[in-house]
Amino acid sequence: MIRGLYIAASAAISENKRIDVISNNIANVNTSGFKKDTMVTESFPEILMKRIGATDYRDIIAKAPLTSKIGYIGKMNNGVRVDEVFTNFEQGPISTSGNPLDLALQGKGFFSVETPTGEKYTRSGEFTLDSEGYITTKEGYKVLGQNGPMQVNGKNIIINEDGQVFSDGNEIDTLKLVDFNDDTLLKKQGDALYIDASGDAGNMKASEGLVLQGSFEASNVNSVKSMVEMITMLRSYEANQKVIKTHDEMLGKSVNEIGRL
Repeated sequence: MIRGLYIAASAAISENKRIDVISNNIANVNTSGFKKDTMVTESFPEILMKRIGATDYRDIIAKAPLTSKIGYIGKMNNGVRVDEVFTNFEQGPISTSGNPLDLALQGKGFFSVETPTGEKYTRSGEFTLDSEGYITTKEGYKVLGQNGPMQVNGKNIIINEDGQVFSDGNEIDTLKLVDFNDDTLLKKQGDALYIDASGDAGNMKASEGLVLQGSFEASNVNSVKSMVEMITMLRSYEANQKVIKTHDEMLGKSVNEIGRL
């Protein structure tokens, strides 16, 4: 009976985490360049595979991968767990704005920007000019070209598909567009920015994406689908709460009524 409490509680904790992930996605549905997160839990078949051939809980733990964080109570698993939260880098819809400093990347890749804590990467291309003529993000971070931050002196700005920046007919620089061999190693830093947490310079490569001037990439969050997922998770969370309450009542009766006999 107590095992049931553990299983229901672990499920409720997992659903609470999933609700947080979905809520963050919904909150950023209008954030340009935002990429939605998805939470994965370990399913029963995967747990069952680890138990096949095991006769003792020590044997179960020995057969589990070294990276496994699954907890065991006796010979029974203590419920579902969060396996990982990963970012879905699927292309978001591209909208036309007509602003020459709005840029979208068609295909894989990222813009590089300079921040106080080092170089970071973004898919959000809603850029602007600061008081000194530097192309910056809305947060004020300078957009990088092949030769560093790009400063524009003229007014007529043309940026072609290869990322070459022209001002009044003069070439200024070429946007520093990068991609990664393993984008699962990118970590969100807020403001639609990412860092490469791989620690391996070989993970970075040149982007093959095309630059679209006068457009920007919207969030890849489907608001309707996310709201449906939120309702489903809330109902699941409530169901686990009821299971916990039912087990608590059964334990109370066991102690106060059956224990007297």
